[in-house]
Amino acid sequence: MPRLLIITLAFGAAQIADTHRVKFQEAISSQSQCPAEISQPAGGKSVQQHFDGQRAELGLVSPSEAFGGLGNPETCTTQDVCLLMRQLDMDFYQRARAGTLTDHDFDTPPEMNWLRAGSCKSQTMTTGRGKRFKTVTDCETCMDKATADGVAASVVRNESLTIDNAEYPSGCVLVVDRVKGTTELFMNTADTDATAGSKKSGSIGMSRWEVDKDVSVLCEHDRSLSETGATYYSPYKLKPSMIDRPEMSTSCSFGMMAVLAKLQETKSSCAKILTYKTSGRFKNAQEALDAASQLDEEGAAKIREYVEQVRQKYVLIDTIANRWCPGVWKDAITSGGTCSVSRELPLAAPKKSVTSKEKKKSGGGRMGNAGLTSVAGNSATLNEVNTMKLVLESDDDIADQLFGDAVEKDGNLVAMANSDLMGKPAKHALSEDICMNLESQTLAEVLEAVSEIPPDAFRDADIDRVGAVPVVSVSLLP
Repeated sequence: MPRLLIITLAFGAAQIADTHRVKFQEAISSQSQCPAEISQPAGGKSVQQHFDGQRAELGLVSPSEAFGGLGNPETCTTQDVCLLMRQLDMDFYQRARAGTLTDHDFDTPPEMNWLRAGSCKSQTMTTGRGKRFKTVTDCETCMDKATADGVAASVVRNESLTIDNAEYPSGCVLVVDRVKGTTELFMNTADTDATAGSKKSGSIGMSRWEVDKDVSVLCEHDRSLSETGATYYSPYKLKPSMIDRPEMSTSCSFGMMAVLAKLQETKSSCAKILTYKTSGRFKNAQEALDAASQLDEEGAAKIREYVEQVRQKYVLIDTIANRWCPGVWKDAITSGGTCSVSRELPLAAPKKSVTSKEKKKSGGGRMGNAGLTSVAGNSATLNEVNTMKLVLESDDDIADQLFGDAVEKDGNLVAMANSDLMGKPAKHALSEDICMNLESQTLAEVLEAVSEIPPDAFRDADIDRVGAVPVVSVSLLP
């Protein structure tokens, strides 16, 4: 090809890219500021109720829909994935406000200590940037900490331990009265600026004061982000640097969508399909189909059903990552379906942070604290396939189980919480109604477009493991 023609084509491609970028920038410049509903549902609904309610409006879930189990390719749609993208964003806000961004936060109670002078806020200032403290406001946590520290407290206030007294600091207070020889523990509900320290009264001579009381207040490490921080630093919003490559956005994380299903936070068919696992009995689909040929009709049908389930997951992963998720962002930006989030403007009303006592301490991270275990949506099929008596010609090599979970890195979250908050550019969030108005496609329609000759696109695909991301040796979509 002549050099001049190559240069001309390259210049033309650059002009097209610049035109595309200008259109995006024009659309973004007209964005409105996001409302409070971008971070938490209105009307007191839970995040799960909010989004599954929208799925019900779209006919994607029925009132009797159960958590877990198999997903339906007919109700796994572009709109369903769009709602999952928005739900991941809102779920992050909830956890950031509660201080439970990582499994470590769920399993390990926050650091607590008795402050004998000053306030919890002043302790934040002295410990340096990035480590904040707050007063403990939960009566049970207050009592448990005192008991654990061997404090012999004579509770003389009332059964609930609460008082309303501006003389003492707010929160969990321990008062040692040296005159009376008593130790009192109580929860002060008064909003006061009083601080911990020694309370002195009575004079000896002209310059000495005698200490009557030692007042301590219980402080707790505050691992939560502020309302604006929890909203702005969500990795599920679109950064300006990703405008031209939205497929790289964390909001396209199919692994985290699957986590929502495992936590019973969504009844989404797409999320259920993403939880599917492979059987360790087969290295690839062809091996499974070869095994099916050795069985009776019922057994063969069950193995083919298993192969189809895994095919659905592989195709869905490819579709979300390369088409649906980036397509949602592009459509939303060009149609005015996004809103702007800045670091300075608070969006939501204050939300009560979860106290250490309200967090379960059973271990197992977020899943264990919810009283759940990780269950694949196709677990019933796997159990039947794995218990079949098969005579296979291949050797005993077993492929790793495919799990496919994306993991948010603790270090990145800490860096976000501690970073300089000045001069941050606005991010982009999907608006409340964008998902409801999308032109949608079903997974069933996508599957029809995948070649069935050979029997399915998955049959010759080897299952490998790179981190937690499935690798397929064939192209899934034309």
